[in-house]
Amino acid sequence: MDNSLPPQRVINESLICLPTPCDDLTYYPASLADLGANGQISVFQLECFKSGNVYLAATLTEGINYRRAGAPAIINALYEDMPWKEQEIINHNGIFKYKVAPSYAEFERLLGIE
Repeated sequence: MDNSLPPQRVINESLICLPTPCDDLTYYPASLADLGANGQISVFQLECFKSGNVYLAATLTEGINYRRAGAPAIINALYEDMPWKEQEIINHNGIFKYKVAPSYAEFERLLGIE
């Protein structure tokens, strides 16, 4: 996948709109961007309804990086196999699940990217 960071825009105080590699838009909690800006690597799945793809994404200090794309079952299996504790953000937008990686290098190592 392209390693460049897509442009983001804040929708409201709780959601950020993010373009996907398949030319659609998806949304994720703004609090994850805050965690990323503070150096925490949050790993999560984003679904593109237009293409049917799911993206495995991670927060970086400068934004979100898509690391894998594919069918929902494949990306979900990758996510579920990650050994880190799953956490949740619960707000008026619903429940958003994510995992916190000890480092970006460890996240990429698990994906076989070194």
